[in-house]
This record gives sequence, C-alpha cells and structure tokens, in this order.
Amino acid sequence: MNNLLSKVKRKLGDILGKVIPHNTSLRPIGVYASSNEYLGETPSAGHYVKIYDGYAYRADLPADLRSAAERFEKLESQASLPDVVVVSVSNGRLYHDSYNTVAIVAPDNYLLHDISLELRSGQQISPHVNHIFKIKYFNKPRKIQGAVFTLLTGGGGLDNYFHWLFDVLPRLHLLKASGLYSDVKLFLVPNYKFPYQIDTLKLLGIGKEQVIDATTCLHLQPDQLIASSPHRNAGQMEKWACDFLRDSFIPADYDTDTLPKFIYISRNDSKSRNVLNEAALVRLLEGYGCKTVSLTGMTFLDQVRLFNNADVIVSPHGAGLANLVFCKPGTRIVEIFSEGWIGTMYWDLAGKLGLRYYCHIATVSEPPKSAAEAKHKHFEVDIAYVDGILASFKDSTK
Repeated sequence: MNNLLSKVKRKLGDILGKVIPHNTSLRPIGVYASSNEYLGETPSAGHYVKIYDGYAYRADLPADLRSAAERFEKLESQASLPDVVVVSVSNGRLYHDSYNTVAIVAPDNYLLHDISLELRSGQQISPHVNHIFKIKYFNKPRKIQGAVFTLLTGGGGLDNYFHWLFDVLPRLHLLKASGLYSDVKLFLVPNYKFPYQIDTLKLLGIGKEQVIDATTCLHLQPDQLIASSPHRNAGQMEKWACDFLRDSFIPADYDTDTLPKFIYISRNDSKSRNVLNEAALVRLLEGYGCKTVSLTGMTFLDQVRLFNNADVIVSPHGAGLANLVFCKPGTRIVEIFSEGWIGTMYWDLAGKLGLRYYCHIATVSEPPKSAAEAKHKHFEVDIAYVDGILASFKDSTK
C-alpha cells in the first residue's frame, strides 16, 4: 500500500512539475559532460578524484542464455564503462524523484553529467534529456551544514535488495578510496526503511543519526556535496564491488553445524514468478539432500552465512540471488528463469567469483508478449531437466 501511494505521489508530482511554474530559476541551464570541466574552471570549488579507469568489456554469454535474454531486447555484445570518479562540489545542489532521476547541479546552475543519473527502461540515457530539464515546479532546496555524501542510484536502491548491495553500498568503497570519507557528516541514502538497509549500514559503521532518508528530502544543498559516478551497467558486475561486499560482511568465523550444504530458495511468498510445480521440484531436490529455505524474515547476516556455507544452490531468478556474492569459489549455482524474464547479472557474477553456473529456462502456459508481462508470470519447471543437471554433480552434494 505504501509503495502504491509513493508511486501515485511521484506521478502526481511529475505531472504538476511539468505544468505549474515555481522557482524555475532552479532548473539547470546547461550540462558539463564531466565534473572536471567545471572544477577546471573553478578549482577551489571542490575535488575530482578518479578511482578506476574506464574500460570496454564483452559479454560472451552462452548461446542458450543469450537467445532467451534477447527475446524482447537485443543485448550489446560489447559495451564500455566510463571512469569511476568521486567528486565534491562546494554548494552543489541535488534534486531527485526517488526513482529515475538523480540530478547534481553546480552553483552556476549547470548539470554535472558524470555524477548525475537518468534511467529509462533500466538504462542510463543522455544528460541532455535528464528529467530535471522538463520540470517547472521546484521547491527550494533544503540547506544542510557540512558535507553530505550521496548514495542515490535511481529506483533500484529504494526497495530492491540486489540494487542496494551492488549499486548503493559499493559507493562507500569509492568514497573511502577517494580520501574524502573523513569529511562526510551525513549520508544520503535511497531509503532507510528495510532491515537489510539499516543493518548493512550499521555494520559499515553508519548509524541512524548519520543518515538522511532521501524519501523525505527530494532537493538539498549542503555546504559540500560529495558524489560518485555510476559504476556498472545492467547485467555487468564489478570485481572490486564484490570484493568490498565480501570483505565487509563475510564473518571470519561462524557456526556451520546447523547450516545446510545444499539449498533451494523458494519464492512461494512472492506474488510473481512462482514455481507452479514446486512440490514436485522440492521432492526431487530432497532426494539429493536439499533443504528448502525462504529468505523472507531472515536477517542479513544469516543470509550471508547461509550462502557462504552452501556448496549447491538452486533458485528461481530474483533479488535474493544477490547473496551469491558471499559464496565460496566452486559453489554450484542452478538458476531457474521464467520464460521471457531473463537477467544475466548472476551469470556474470558467477564468472567474477569462480562459481560453477547452470541455468534452466522454464516455460509458462501462455508465452508472454513483453518483458513486463513475463516479469510476473508463474511457470513450470522441467523436473527431468533439473534432475539431469543435479545428476551430473550428485557425488559432490553428499
């Protein structure tokens, strides 16, 4: 209900913001392609620190996975990531809409493209069409004393576990690498509502008194605004981000005696992408010594321990598989997709971490007409196909 209300408010705000003029002088008048361009003209106005060089990469997906993933949208075989940077801007201004738009504006009223973000259909798009240029109604920014570091990422970090782990938290690694961490007074986070958000920040040494919940503050202007650039593309994971998460959260020692080595992650508490023949799948898996678990209600550290201890994991595609980042090298992963809704991030993650990856594309009763439709369709698993995968490494699961 709260999520629906938030969406309605965002939609109404979007409509009104395009129609009713108010404080229009706060709308940016241009774009700096790089923050370095702005700071080069006014070097005393902040810092520009390059953390990682940009690079080109290839996504050499297995043929069956690529074919399934391209059902509704062709994937790029080669893509590039720009330099990953951390920038501080004196009296910089941040505007966001909680979901698609993060706009960081220099005091001269120009958008800083490399540390801003505009998402459409999950993809970053040109800064010149950043939504902020369409807005006519602006509330004045909230003034904040001291330095604020923003961890905003676009919509995923608001309520999605995967995006929180891989898009939000790694920015803290970038901040530390920049040498600016000790300057920060407050941290602007996409949301401060879910236990995993509160717990992970606490484990990283950030308490409630240091947090600004961005859902309560859409426009702000601190004395010093510090931001990092987007650091990954869809379906592509950064090894340094994985290392940061592993180093930060995997306990040095924990009790493994009560933890299963072979687990199946059930989605039976979800409203989308349920396994219709899950009872038959569970019977098969139990024959291999598998334990069925639900991640709902499990603490963050309990999830870390569960995945780190496992040797074999079977699961439908979903945000909970972000926990694969905590697995030991060599762990076998069987990811089950619903026909038409394919994500390649866990295949990529498995390659970065030395996991052994397998997948099954399950069928639905009526083929989906779009990815949006496929996202919610329930599906049936080919039990014999999964059995064949498990039989190929049966001895190692005993």
